[in-house]
Amino acid sequence: MRKPRILIVEDNPIVAEDLKIKLLNFGYSISGVAMSGEEALNSTEAQRPDLALMDINLGQGISGLETAILLKEKYGVSVIYLTAHADEQTLDKAKESEPYGFIVKPFDDNDLKSVLEVAIHKMKADLRLRESHQWLQTTLLSIADGVIATDNQGNIRFLNSKAEALTGWESDEAAGQAIETVFCSIDEQSGKVQENPVRMVLQSGGDPTQESESILLSRQNVRIPIKTTSSPIVLSTGETIGTVLVIKDDTRAREAKKELLHQKQRAEMYLNLAGVMFVALDTQGCITLANQKAREVLETEDETIIGLNWFEHFIPEYEQRQFKEAFVKIISGEKAVNRYFENRIVSAKKRVRHIAWNNTILEDESGNSVGMLSSGEDITEKMHLQTRLYQAEKMEAIGTLAGGIAHDFNNLLSSILGFTELSLDIAETGSVMEDNLGEVKSAGLRAKEIVSQILNFARQSDTSIQPVNVGEIAQEAIRLIRSTLPANIKLIQHFNSNSMVMGVASQVHQIFMNLCSNAIHALEKTGGTLQVSVSDLYLTKNNLPPDTSLLEGPHVFIRISDSGSGIAQENLHTIFEPYFTTKGVGKGTGLGLSVVHGIIQEYGGAILVDSKEDRGTSFLLYLPARIEENQELHNQRDSIEPVKGGNEKILFVDDERAICKMSENILTKAGYSVTCCLNGAEAIKLVQANPHHYNLLISDMTMPGTTGDKLAAELLRVAPDLKIILCTGYSSLFDSEALKKLGVSKCIYKPIERKLLLSSVRDVLDESRV
Repeated sequence: MRKPRILIVEDNPIVAEDLKIKLLNFGYSISGVAMSGEEALNSTEAQRPDLALMDINLGQGISGLETAILLKEKYGVSVIYLTAHADEQTLDKAKESEPYGFIVKPFDDNDLKSVLEVAIHKMKADLRLRESHQWLQTTLLSIADGVIATDNQGNIRFLNSKAEALTGWESDEAAGQAIETVFCSIDEQSGKVQENPVRMVLQSGGDPTQESESILLSRQNVRIPIKTTSSPIVLSTGETIGTVLVIKDDTRAREAKKELLHQKQRAEMYLNLAGVMFVALDTQGCITLANQKAREVLETEDETIIGLNWFEHFIPEYEQRQFKEAFVKIISGEKAVNRYFENRIVSAKKRVRHIAWNNTILEDESGNSVGMLSSGEDITEKMHLQTRLYQAEKMEAIGTLAGGIAHDFNNLLSSILGFTELSLDIAETGSVMEDNLGEVKSAGLRAKEIVSQILNFARQSDTSIQPVNVGEIAQEAIRLIRSTLPANIKLIQHFNSNSMVMGVASQVHQIFMNLCSNAIHALEKTGGTLQVSVSDLYLTKNNLPPDTSLLEGPHVFIRISDSGSGIAQENLHTIFEPYFTTKGVGKGTGLGLSVVHGIIQEYGGAILVDSKEDRGTSFLLYLPARIEENQELHNQRDSIEPVKGGNEKILFVDDERAICKMSENILTKAGYSVTCCLNGAEAIKLVQANPHHYNLLISDMTMPGTTGDKLAAELLRVAPDLKIILCTGYSSLFDSEALKKLGVSKCIYKPIERKLLLSSVRDVLDESRV
């Protein structure tokens, strides 16, 4: 038997080739493949196909509808239309060519095969009707699907054997019965009787129905899952003389579908139990799968995420283009997939997270890429900790460097300040010399203050919680900030607080540095005003800030404001999230506000933000105060007595000759007997020679050879009653507890002013040895 010869008319080469393969697999013969209406007419002229599979929209040239009409009129070749949509106007126009059917894209093999088989038989029926007016009983009986033919009133004319088996009606019994009597289908979910597809065709004027799923109720009331399509039987004159209803037993497919759904649900259950994200994308980058962990991180509802474009919804805007292009190249095979990859994502609530991905390409049976599956771990907190560790290590290195510089610089300042004070003692009152020396002393004291600020900024070992004066630390921070402040930014400061808070000085310092740096960044282009204030505030139930966990009582209130562009309202709820930043790449880590927020919370305080676009931003900070410690500190400061001299014997050891000379002069003028040494070895010899001669040792901590603590230990072994003061230019060199256990009476910091030196000496000599 000659195979039906089919002409494929499709302007998409991929679709045309796919159709050709399918038709050959179905057993059809291909007379040719045409990309346009003109080619189709030429091919028909040469090959005389039995049927044409026609795309309605052929692009340029003769349209699919016009081509179909010409094929029918000139060669008697009918068509089956392929279309991505089936609007009424197109269908009405298509009826002029008396097509054998429509296949709506996308379609599966069953759709295509069913429509083609019906069309082929309709073609044969037309031929036989024209030649002998015989029904196509033999052909219809050979079809594996159930086929019911009716007249134009919906009365049954024919049932094939499969239709008899499905409906439970014999063909002879069913003949003449209304279609509703023999064929009744219900909706699988609701159980409601569906509109009969034959009636739908007849009432629509001959439009074929699309394939639909339902449940057939047989004559014996057996429920059978089916798929149906119904098409009109149309003569060449255009007259509808009946319909053909094709019934496909869908039992196995439906069972397979249920099993597949069960497997899918089971797989989703396993994925949801995983503690990592699973996200699958199709070739367009749209989400096809997201497990529970992924939905939690992305902050989306269960179903709303499916179908969303991953790059447009969950990748930061400034990175979307880069990631889209890379994804397209990976899917197309131009670029190898990165098996491991880290990047930032933005959740549905605009929170920035850092994710570590493991990726794999999904392929079909032919090896073609159909998407990507990725498992992801939220490493935001891990990155945060790593960054803080790196920052701590960096600050430790800076602190070490600053300490070395400070030690040498403080030695120089000790000489400068000491000799200046000695010179002031002999300068004539009111003279130019006294005035010049006063300026030198003032400059030295400012230099001392700058060194102290540098050490405060770099210190990392100062991590013990203790009372700290917020106002003093704020002033230190502002002095550093002022030196780098652009000329177009005006700084207004107001400090009116004597209260202490329990905290770490370096952390409080960091609060001011981070917030002021952000304010300066907001003002650097346009200029404006930066205001910093610190004041005491007593909170009661009447003025407690809302939505905080603050308690009533004394607080330190900090306000840092700028007159910049403000913060967008949609970002206000995320500014304290780690890695959130509106700065450009390389200009910010997104950790500044997060770190400040963490410190404030650790201290039991609160931080609020008040910002309006184009009107500036204010950060309001509340820290619980410890006024009693502050008052005690001030009482201690106020109770300092005038410095006294003495006549004791002092051994002074420092490797800086100028410091030895300066200190000897100061102590000698105060009445003490002073012996100076430039190294520890020399001092040890002197004490060993006369262990009870000296009352007090004053030694530098850092010296070549024997350091101050080692010198103290050696001398105390020889002279147990010797009292000891150690000096240093860098505070981290002192371990107060260890030195106390060693027997050191006092530790003082360089540069040492005369008043501090004399008062420390007197205090140590006057105290009773424990």
